[in-house]
Amino acid sequence: MPFGLGPWGWLLIPYLWSWWSYWWPWWGWWPWYPLTWPTYALTPKEYETATLEYQAKLLEGQLEAIRRRLSQLRGTTGTP
Repeated sequence: MPFGLGPWGWLLIPYLWSWWSYWWPWWGWWPWYPLTWPTYALTPKEYETATLEYQAKLLEGQLEAIRRRLSQLRGTTGTP
C-alpha cells in the first residue's frame, strides 16, 4: 500500500495524481492526466495587466537602487 497507510493510502491517489509530473518531471504531461491546468490561464486580461505593471514598477525600483549603489562604488557622484 502506498505511503504505509494500508488500504487508506489508495484513497489519496486521486488527490495526488495531479502532482505526478512534479515528482517525476521526465515523464512529462500526458493527456490522460486529470486537469493539471495552470490557474494563471484563467485570469482576466485586466488583472494580468495590472499585475505585470506592478511587477515592472517593483523591478524598475530595484534596478534604480542597483544603479545608485554601482555609482557609489565607482566613486561617481550620485544620489545617496
